[in-house]
Amino acid sequence: MGTDVPVLTPGEVDAEHFELLLSDTKTSGEKVIAALRDHLVHGLSAKEATDKHGVTPSQFYNRLKGIQDKHAFICGVKKFYI
Repeated sequence: MGTDVPVLTPGEVDAEHFELLLSDTKTSGEKVIAALRDHLVHGLSAKEATDKHGVTPSQFYNRLKGIQDKHAFICGVKKFYI
């Protein structure tokens, strides 16, 4: 797959897009999900989001990477569906 994947910019991810990216992932903890939502959808910094929801940076970044990987995969295969 190419490297021209659009970045998931904090504060600029649509709430529905976030929920779709989150679906079918291993992420189920409410605190981690809330921190990711506050970061990606509402624009809080990663530190603000993890502090606010009592999530460790490793939990947060592991789940964020999962969402980013899913986003990259979808961007790579979408050309076959549109």
